[in-house]
Amino acid sequence: MCSWRTSRETEPESWTVWRQDDHGNRFPMDVLATERTARCLANLYEARAHKQSYWVERGSAP
Repeated sequence: MCSWRTSRETEPESWTVWRQDDHGNRFPMDVLATERTARCLANLYEARAHKQSYWVERGSAP
């Protein structure tokens, strides 16, 4: 039987770079296709010496 839908295993992943400010507010900064790219961007933000913290989570922002 053929299916026009792709299986979950072949669907592309997404990774969100998040930021948390000094007041505890969380904001999605960007959604990227690979974890490696998302982590590189989060590291770039961290290297700019901002006081906020940045991290990467699987999935797109709600």
